[in-house]
Amino acid sequence: METATKKNHLLVIILIVVFSFTALLSFGTPTKAQAREIAPCSLIDTVLDCYSSFSTANNPEKNIAQYDETYRNLTYRNGYSLKGTTCLWTSAGIGPNNFPGFISRMQCNYKTW
Repeated sequence: METATKKNHLLVIILIVVFSFTALLSFGTPTKAQAREIAPCSLIDTVLDCYSSFSTANNPEKNIAQYDETYRNLTYRNGYSLKGTTCLWTSAGIGPNNFPGFISRMQCNYKTW
């Protein structure tokens, strides 16, 4: 009687191992729903946010089109483009090249789709 009980326990253990192994193998195979590629809801790029520019009236070779840039993250679905820039302020002052002139702070505007 004891031998039959040991055989039953052994049979149960073997069945558990076989079913567990079969279950583990099935996890590696993707279903049709899992195999489809999921498109992201939105994309993010780092873009130019603001910058300064410096200009002089008498020495155009001292002009600096863009310096002191700051960047930001732009979220979009399909694409984006630069719409233009907005002048935040302009002031007379000394530029980064230690030359007198006008400093402007510009902000970039983007169109997303």
